[in-house]
Amino acid sequence: MRLDGVRVLDLSRLLPGAYCTQLLQMEGAQITKIESPEGDPIRRLPGGEAYFEALHHGKTPLTLDLRSEAGREALRRRVVDADVLVEGFRPG
Repeated sequence: MRLDGVRVLDLSRLLPGAYCTQLLQMEGAQITKIESPEGDPIRRLPGGEAYFEALHHGKTPLTLDLRSEAGREALRRRVVDADVLVEGFRPG
């Protein structure tokens, strides 16, 4: 596959980033889906669990609380080894 060996951290929420990383995964990239302890907001939509599973099937899940220093430090350690970071946070 074209993206074998490419490591992607997916910090996105809802559909756009999830779909982006799904396409990268289909080309062979290794995706780590990072969620807050509350979970991705798509899970709270009607039928959201099915959407979430369809978009994130095969991705490695990881829960990090980015509001805590420990969570931010854990993310920093993973970013060092990543090739791509996908996020959709508001500026600031």
